[in-house]
Amino acid sequence: PASLNRIAPAVFSGCYELEKIVVDGANPFYRVVNGALIDAKRKTLIAVNKFSVIPDDGSVKTIEKEAFSNTGLISLTVPSSVKEVSEGAFDACGALEELSFAEGVETVGKICCRSLKRLEIPLSMVENLPKGYDDKLFSECWELQDVYFAGTEEQWIRKDGQPVFVFGENCTVHFKYGAS
Repeated sequence: PASLNRIAPAVFSGCYELEKIVVDGANPFYRVVNGALIDAKRKTLIAVNKFSVIPDDGSVKTIEKEAFSNTGLISLTVPSSVKEVSEGAFDACGALEELSFAEGVETVGKICCRSLKRLEIPLSMVENLPKGYDDKLFSECWELQDVYFAGTEEQWIRKDGQPVFVFGENCTVHFKYGAS
């Protein structure tokens, strides 16, 4: 309804077959774009259905915790207009196999997506790492096979000689992915 002014995080968690989210067009707080439920004032993506695409029109700057929980999505691109992905945004995404972060995404919280097989990481994510960040952001992505990093191998290695992120032993990191 137009009067709805609060939606809890993970509101559709467990709705694996959710196909459509509808918000009254007169609602000043929430809207749906490309199947994604957005808090319009905070520019925060709250929930998606299994067909959703994250809008790249600037209407989403942050992705909330558990926004993709149990959605049935198989592949997803986080566009450059998104600057922050909250920890747990992809928890319990049992079908998600491919995840791509566009250049411009800066901050990503811990991702526990055990079905993930392919991951694309832009240089912007590595350049904006806060001091004391968790290098095991993707350590619970047990099926991860290939990581494509937009930067060079030198940009991937920290000053202490360790890689920027730690992955499982069966994962291969590819460098200069998407470079022209």
